[in-house]
Amino acid sequence: KEIKLWNYVSWTYYYCSRIMLAVYFGDLEAGCGYIEPLHQLTKANNAFIVVSVRLFCSGLIISRLAQRTKKKRKRNQLRRKAQQFCDGLKATIELRGGNNLHRYLLMQADLMAASGKESEDSVKAAYDKAISTAARSGYIHETALANELAAEYFLAKSPSPITRGGSMRLSASTTGNPLLGTSSMFSTNGGGSSTYEFGSTLEDETDLFWPREHLRNAISLYNEWGAKAKVEQLLEKYPNLVDRSSVDGADTSSVSTSHGDRKMRHSRRRLTKHTADTRMCVAAAHKIMAEVNLDAL
Repeated sequence: KEIKLWNYVSWTYYYCSRIMLAVYFGDLEAGCGYIEPLHQLTKANNAFIVVSVRLFCSGLIISRLAQRTKKKRKRNQLRRKAQQFCDGLKATIELRGGNNLHRYLLMQADLMAASGKESEDSVKAAYDKAISTAARSGYIHETALANELAAEYFLAKSPSPITRGGSMRLSASTTGNPLLGTSSMFSTNGGGSSTYEFGSTLEDETDLFWPREHLRNAISLYNEWGAKAKVEQLLEKYPNLVDRSSVDGADTSSVSTSHGDRKMRHSRRRLTKHTADTRMCVAAAHKIMAEVNLDAL
């Protein structure tokens, strides 16, 4: 439909908000419907924030669809289209400034995940780089998003159907991952592997470490950001991976949302950076400890 010139700004930001909601809440089908209208609107309103949001959100929607597509030909078509958006954001960064670098890195990581050809270590390194860059820049919401997408990637690689609803019973040996033997939802038997009541067996008891760690980080950061609906969505989607008690009652009052005080904004940025860096250090320490064989020592 034709839109009067004076109303272009309103419609542009309307579609920007809708496509961002589609990305954050995973409604990829609806998000696809916003890509072309937003593209047409940016021809009249090419403000930096509008162009960067369009390229970033459109690229992530397409690359995430590619990851969920089983047909190789269709997946390759989607990847090529997502790559075009990624290249467009790169050109925008080179022309207008680098404060969208973390978005470009996240798009690159998601494209690597969609290719199916990259090693898990390479994809994880790409996601970690995007997470670290977003955290250091103070973008708490996009740090959370990067953690969520990393968790989705590792869950897709997991051999167990843990994202299903219902209960999950895990059996862990006493000499296995210490992170798996402390919760009341676990029971210990004499076996050396972790099994679910769904009947699948994990080859390695640490298979769920990174999905769980990234999800915890994502939920914690979304909670700090004040995105309560998003926190609830993740808790309901992954009831077997994240303990609700770790989120309930969290204090977010120390994170200021004021945009009028530069000092408060800088304080918030430092808090976000230090919080995210601390989580990454603790996650790495836990991973190392999980692989240490104390009996052998």
